[in-house]
Amino acid sequence: AAAAAGGSSNQNSTNNAADGDSDDTVKLYGYWQTVEWTPPAAADGRIPRNERGNVEVPPFAKSLPAGTKHISLPGLAPICRSLGIDFAPALVGFEVQGGRMVPKIDGIVICEEHEQAVIDRCMQREADKAAAETARLEREAAEAWRRLLLNMWTRLQLQRKYGGSAAVTADNGNTDAAMLDPQPQSQSQPAAAA
Repeated sequence: AAAAAGGSSNQNSTNNAADGDSDDTVKLYGYWQTVEWTPPAAADGRIPRNERGNVEVPPFAKSLPAGTKHISLPGLAPICRSLGIDFAPALVGFEVQGGRMVPKIDGIVICEEHEQAVIDRCMQREADKAAAETARLEREAAEAWRRLLLNMWTRLQLQRKYGGSAAVTADNGNTDAAMLDPQPQSQSQPAAAA
């Protein structure tokens, strides 16, 4: 039955021996090969990086290097550069883009002693952005009001100079337009009849 299944069991053991997986071999490992690897600790404010210049962080790696923190907020790299703090991009895994596996970077890794300073500067930057956005909206609103009032003033001046009866007729006798008209309709009609 074994020969009918594609060969004898003796051939299978020969193939395994050629692959190095025979039952006679014992796999031996040195002690240094069985100790779990831990990333080197941060020293003197310097972040230990891999050969690509980033740091592998959980869930991709088992743990962060000792003395470091992973912060995932937008725009932290320029803040660290401005403060003169050493940082490294945080590699959290790989993802498929365009049929290729590419590294997925999310945040940065910095030394624990710099964490609060970086977060404070980030929050200050966000508050400054919000204040600048509020000031911009207020300037735009003030400019819109200025244009509206200027247009109303121009319309009032044109009605005073060239007569406002056309404006009242165009607005179907609207009282607001009548208030802007310097010469009411009732006064202009008797003058035309006389």
